[in-house]
Amino acid sequence: AVNRFLSDAAESVHLVLTEENAADAVVELGVIGQAPIAKKAIPNCNIVLITGAEMQAMVEAMLNTLFEAEPKSVGGSLPAEDIYYVP
Repeated sequence: AVNRFLSDAAESVHLVLTEENAADAVVELGVIGQAPIAKKAIPNCNIVLITGAEMQAMVEAMLNTLFEAEPKSVGGSLPAEDIYYVP
């Protein structure tokens, strides 16, 4: 189920960044109210899907920063490595 979700998410990111009518779909889904605004906004939204080891490294860095600033912000301790899904 997780692999299917990640595959669908990757396809979604690809389509919104490459399909000419993506702005119309974004409006139809109620994300943005007008296609011209969506068309202008999409390239500047930095829409990405980061998975695997790259995702883990980025999330660990963010959690470490939060932990150093205030341990309570991440529940008082950093999560164990098995929290990450790295196929």
